[in-house]
Amino acid sequence: VQEMLPTLRRFRDEVLRCGYLKALAERLQVGEEAVMMEFRKFQQSPAWNERSGENKTPQVSVPANITSAEWQILKLMLDDNGWIIAARQSLETGDFQHAGGRMIVEKIFDHYDRYQRIQPAVLLAECEEEQTRQFLTALLVDDENAAGDKQKLFQDCLQRLKADRRKGRRQELLKAISQAEQKGDWTALQNLQEEFTQLTKTS
Repeated sequence: VQEMLPTLRRFRDEVLRCGYLKALAERLQVGEEAVMMEFRKFQQSPAWNERSGENKTPQVSVPANITSAEWQILKLMLDDNGWIIAARQSLETGDFQHAGGRMIVEKIFDHYDRYQRIQPAVLLAECEEEQTRQFLTALLVDDENAAGDKQKLFQDCLQRLKADRRKGRRQELLKAISQAEQKGDWTALQNLQEEFTQLTKTS
């Protein structure tokens, strides 16, 4: 419990905070009141007071190297179940180049399959790895919502993800083609060149 409570410093939304505590109690198979008692103790500790002043804004640390398109699609899915359905129809987890992004989208899909809706607090409480909790927390506390047509935003981000994946695959193929040439593996070389040509046509 102690290692998970610091996450709550980041939340100004009391509904999300309470939901997280409830989900945490269920996950640990302990009484909700016991978790609340630990939380109240933590609120009175220096660790809470040093970082949770009323005038302080929780710092959002966007993971390094994640693209804006990946970040925005993850935020959309956490905000609305409809975007999860749209993403399942249009995306593969492999479309996310960022390893952390792939992990989060896998967890979102799995969570939706089990509950048929997104429950951010429960999803967060189910994350065992600290790095994953930090990633998900950053998404949840990032309240900078993109203005405008969200359908267009989703489609634009989707196209960007697909284009980035094709670009990455082309780079992999060029490297593999070079290696096949050096080894004199002409069968592999032909297959790789055919895939590269086909991929270029669809770009």
